[in-house]
Amino acid sequence: MPEPAGHYGGSNEAADALIKLGNSYYSSKDFDIAEQYFKKYINKFSDNPIYVFNAYNSLGGIYEEKGDYYQAGETYEQFTKKFHNSVFLPLMYLNAGKAYFKNGEKNAARRNFEKIAENFKDSKEKQEAIYYLKLLD
Repeated sequence: MPEPAGHYGGSNEAADALIKLGNSYYSSKDFDIAEQYFKKYINKFSDNPIYVFNAYNSLGGIYEEKGDYYQAGETYEQFTKKFHNSVFLPLMYLNAGKAYFKNGEKNAARRNFEKIAENFKDSKEKQEAIYYLKLLD
């Protein structure tokens, strides 16, 4: 697939194209190219709450597919640190916790699961976070 046209470099069309290209390559399991598009989106844009979630979540998923659970956890946590008011925070804390858990990073996993249990009591992610916290005890 070609790069988005240069004259759209800072436009909404460019942001849309980067996400669509990233998603396309991700779904075809061409993770290296998908990673490039998601990173470009993250570096250039962050104003669309759905797209920015998609970019970080997919990038973390790519690292998990590659077996780099530590980097996946770091990516999910970057989102939580930058987008404090996102409706996707509980999911991203859960993703980070699970990635760190898979990597054996117990303290980092616990930190993320506790954020959900303490701050998102009505979230659907709470029960899963509590389950993982019990596994860590």
